[in-house]
Amino acid sequence: MFRMMIVDDEPLVRKGIATSIDWQEHGIEIVAEAGNGKDALQRLQSLPVDLVLADIRMPVMTGIEMSEQIKERYPDTAIVLLSGYEDFGYAKAALQIGIQNYLLKPASAEKLISVIVEIRDKKRQERQSLKQEMSRTRIFNENLPFLKYKLMSSLLKGELGAAEIEEKSRTLQIDLQGPEYHILLLDIDDFWLFSEKQSQKQNEAFTFAVFNIAEETLLSYFSGFVCYGELNRLVALVSSHKIHSLLAVCQEIQANVKRHLKLSVTIGIGQSCSSLADIRRSYQEAVQALKEKVYRGKGQVFLFAANQRQDVFDGERSAPFTAEEKTMVRHLKLMDEKELLQSIRQYFLRFASENIPFVEVKHACVRLVFLFIQELEEIGSPKDVVFGPQFIPHVAIERFEVVADLEAWLARMAAKLVRHIEENHRNTFKRTVKEAIRYMEGHYDQPISLTEVSDHVNVTPAYFSKLFKEEMGITFVKWLNRLRVEKAKALLKETSLKTYEIAEKVGYYDYKYFSNTFRKYTGVSPRDYRNR
Repeated sequence: MFRMMIVDDEPLVRKGIATSIDWQEHGIEIVAEAGNGKDALQRLQSLPVDLVLADIRMPVMTGIEMSEQIKERYPDTAIVLLSGYEDFGYAKAALQIGIQNYLLKPASAEKLISVIVEIRDKKRQERQSLKQEMSRTRIFNENLPFLKYKLMSSLLKGELGAAEIEEKSRTLQIDLQGPEYHILLLDIDDFWLFSEKQSQKQNEAFTFAVFNIAEETLLSYFSGFVCYGELNRLVALVSSHKIHSLLAVCQEIQANVKRHLKLSVTIGIGQSCSSLADIRRSYQEAVQALKEKVYRGKGQVFLFAANQRQDVFDGERSAPFTAEEKTMVRHLKLMDEKELLQSIRQYFLRFASENIPFVEVKHACVRLVFLFIQELEEIGSPKDVVFGPQFIPHVAIERFEVVADLEAWLARMAAKLVRHIEENHRNTFKRTVKEAIRYMEGHYDQPISLTEVSDHVNVTPAYFSKLFKEEMGITFVKWLNRLRVEKAKALLKETSLKTYEIAEKVGYYDYKYFSNTFRKYTGVSPRDYRNR
């Protein structure tokens, strides 16, 4: 309801205004009356209204004086003033304080309703517009981290042209003018360890706090933006051609995180590039730079150096597989848990016999875990299933202080991995057929074929035909015909469509073939089925 207050020093006038018009019919409610401007202001303190309808000439406080106070204290409250012809001076004063709605007495009911309804509608529109704007702002702010992530992802994939980059960065209020760009990656050290002891909400709060510190510190010196990456990682794109300044700011971020959150962060910096089209290279270099943490410890800033790439950054991936690793991968592929665990035992026995430094043992285990993860990826299974949602190989392995504990953990992970791969093989057949059925149920109204469906599930037509028959006990063609006939039966009973129209809606473009198929599966023609 639109709330209104009537202010006039004559009770009969107030009563006449209140009762001579059916205000409820217009969505307006008279919630208060006052005999002068002072009384009206007192009532407004505890009873806010949308509109004040007042006489200009009143004792104690005039309508003009009251309006000035209302304008100052309650700027959203509308005011309509009433006065006689002889009050031109008052009318001029009303206009001077911004009151546009000024009616001469005696004002007809129609005129009064027209003016107030117009104000009511304008107020509603303003409130709706404000509500929509607030909603858009809220939604934008809530989605801002995701929008930044999407922008970063698109930049790294090279999906955006210069015009699109400018438009998106302007929308997100990000300055990407250059002239040079760096990618920074920030890892929260030991995140996996302390996150086990806290709730998801607490972990998210810590990550959010690190994000705020990194963003506020970086953007105090450089233009660019920060977004969330994977797990405990933040990704920053900054514009800077002074590498020494960038290193100093990164150290400031580390100091701020340490001081406020008692956490350590490691930062990797890619080399500069002069175009956003090359930003992926800087990102990959930052990834490589972060790998130095495995060798040189946490809480440092690592700047990528091209001449160190082979020796430091790519060591764990670029070296050829050892015979031991090949053997373990083969046992994993064959799902031979016993032999895999025995190979791991021999792996660690060699470490002990050769007195391999523990840091090298950890490095070898990180490499082995990456190989295990690659096997998971080859069967389309995320590493989270076996290793957990917040698993980072070097962080998980770094927590172990003795070789025996590390071996026991690796053996448990390997056994779990074997069991998962075995289960995956058992479910692959069912998933393939289930996806094929889902596809057919979504496309039965189209002329789909065995080849089309087998292509959709990424198997050969012959293999799919055999697999479908084994799983469903019926051929692909018969199952599809049965599905279409069931859909046709429903349309025959529930709609008034002609039978040839129904035939087309369920994927038959030859009416005679549809009729014969329908009769084959139901024993009657489509027309007889509808009429019975």
